[in-house]
Amino acid sequence: MSSLKLIHETSPYAARNIIQTRRFIVSDILSDSGLNVKIINHPKGNAWARQAKYTGAELVFEWTGPVSTELSEHGYEPGILYDHYSHRGFIPVGTMSHLYLVDVHLKGDVSWHTVLQKPQFKLFRPDGWLAWVQSKHPRWLDQAVLEFQDEIENIVKNREPFKIVFPDICGYESTLRRRFPNIPKEL
Repeated sequence: MSSLKLIHETSPYAARNIIQTRRFIVSDILSDSGLNVKIINHPKGNAWARQAKYTGAELVFEWTGPVSTELSEHGYEPGILYDHYSHRGFIPVGTMSHLYLVDVHLKGDVSWHTVLQKPQFKLFRPDGWLAWVQSKHPRWLDQAVLEFQDEIENIVKNREPFKIVFPDICGYESTLRRRFPNIPKEL
């Protein structure tokens, strides 16, 4: 099976969180219980509906798993890319493999310098005091950006899979787990 290139558009802040955790947390709405993507170089063309609520960053992924054109009103089997051209490509919650980051594009005048934030001082969290003190150095932000760019390069190089996971509070989680018992317990 050949791989596909996918784009997920989101805010730069959400992109940073997705990259750092290797997890995409789905919506608490059943019909949006997965990752929406555009399939690059789709055989039918590139006329994708606008899906992104937030913009400014594009995460470019490689998909190496199975693809289906099935439509469902009751949830989707994890581990499959659902091609709903021209509405969306969709990867459902519970997917633990086949999804690899290959690139990140920041749009417009956005840079990691505007996205990365200094740690907050928290009196009762001594484990964060050192990071807070270090963030006072005048070159801290430049160093933090370089470290984050290195982290992205390592993720791409090491082909770490990204996971599609439930939110902390999710009214439909038990329903999907009954329908699809292969959803991993650790999600």
